[in-house]
Amino acid sequence: MKDERFVEKRKYARLDLRSEVEVRIHDDAKEGRSSAAFRAVGKNVGVEGICISCGKELHPGTVVDLKMFFSDSSCPVRIKGEVRWCSSSGEAVENGGFDIGVRFLKIDRNHVALMVKYLCGKLADEQVLYDSMVFREE
Repeated sequence: MKDERFVEKRKYARLDLRSEVEVRIHDDAKEGRSSAAFRAVGKNVGVEGICISCGKELHPGTVVDLKMFFSDSSCPVRIKGEVRWCSSSGEAVENGGFDIGVRFLKIDRNHVALMVKYLCGKLADEQVLYDSMVFREE
């Protein structure tokens, strides 16, 4: 059942994504060090943020350090982000976890290039799939 209270607030489109993500809670009090890592799955990504799914609840305002692993790159993309929302609805509940929206705060310049290359490849793959479909008028 659709939640009627949900209002879309995103400014930019999202691209579906299935990638492994390593998450650490950032702790400025410990000179920028982070907590122990835990695993998540990237669900979708956009210009300003990412939706991840994991078994741990994170509260809005929590600063996290993410490592996104793409299948075609041995180097993970490192991102510092802030949790904007956390929900235990939909697919996440079926998997015993939470969907979490993370807004990007800082991405290394070299890692931006890796991410753009991956996302452009995904968009190209989707366009090829779309172009290969045959539409018939009835």
